Amino acid sequence: LDDYQFIPFMWGSAQLFDHDSLLPSSIHDDLKVRQYSTEYYYMHCVQFIKEVKSGHISENSPMINDISGLPSWKRVNKGMCTMYFAEVMDKLPVMQHSFFGSILPPP
Repeated sequence: LDDYQFIPFMWGSAQLFDHDSLLPSSIHDDLKVRQYSTEYYYMHCVQFIKEVKSGHISENSPMINDISGLPSWKRVNKGMCTMYFAEVMDKLPVMQHSFFGSILPPP
């Protein structure tokens, strides 16, 4: 995942926390991805990857493929948040352009 892609996947996995029938492995079911892409941000992002890139998702987006093996959306979201803070928020070249104040205090 690139830096700018974390937020949509992070929000999308949070949106699916308590979903009864969609699991992280559901990204491999093209019908479910298409069916839920207008309702759930994560599925929309996966659909976009499948439309833009050729080949199987395991080849063109190995991290998303690996994440699909997790047992729950809560685990997916926790991992996304951890990766976002490590790969984006803790990087000076990214954060030096951010404005800090009372709403977003400096790290």
